[in-house]
Amino acid sequence: MDIASECGGGETNVLYFLAKHSIPRRSMAETRKIKKWGLFGKANGMFGQCGAQNPRWIDGSSPERQRLYARSFWKELVRTVYARDGYKCLRCNAIHGASNRLHAHHVKRWAGNKETRFDLSNIVTLCNTCHNWVHSKKNTQREYLSS
Repeated sequence: MDIASECGGGETNVLYFLAKHSIPRRSMAETRKIKKWGLFGKANGMFGQCGAQNPRWIDGSSPERQRLYARSFWKELVRTVYARDGYKCLRCNAIHGASNRLHAHHVKRWAGNKETRFDLSNIVTLCNTCHNWVHSKKNTQREYLSS
């Protein structure tokens, strides 16, 4: 929310005071008109952009990844990685918990790197929080990411 960032507060605080003082908010339809969200059909620039036509398409390996991740081979490989890393996140040392699960993260991404998909040196243990951070724009140094 722009107001929240300008005032140094949170979105919840802004929404609270808008409601408290009966200040009207934009509807989603009005917001979509301004921000160009939610375009449907041919108005959406991604309409019909499937497979190799999609600008984010790499090598079509997604279905293969989903199939292999369900196999016992992958699950055993993940257990091996977790054991090697001491069942802790390599970035923050968090241990596995109900609210912060561990992830086996590929340093060189799965897509486009067939030769390193199952290479133990390419897979590291990250907690859910750190895994999300690694893939976010906040990771400006590209920690745990490689081409």
